[in-house]
Amino acid sequence: MHEYLVERYEPGIGEERLKADARRLAQVVAAMRRDGAAIEFLSLTFLPADEGAFSWLTSASEELVTTAFERADIPFERIVEAVPVEVLEEVE
Repeated sequence: MHEYLVERYEPGIGEERLKADARRLAQVVAAMRRDGAAIEFLSLTFLPADEGAFSWLTSASEELVTTAFERADIPFERIVEAVPVEVLEEVE
């Protein structure tokens, strides 16, 4: 599984609309998982000053992420693979 960041910018977008879209995306992803797709919706972060949002998903492929957003009828600018970086030691 890989992690993906989905970028979305939409003038006038608000928190309530994003919550509704996130619920719809979660429902689509759940249906895809029941059908055997390797995909999971992890979170959505709202950027009010930029009128945008970042969604995090894990998936076997970028194509599955694209399919989920298309089925949920949610626009997006791009999908990029994301690699979490862990801090191995404490920094003082």
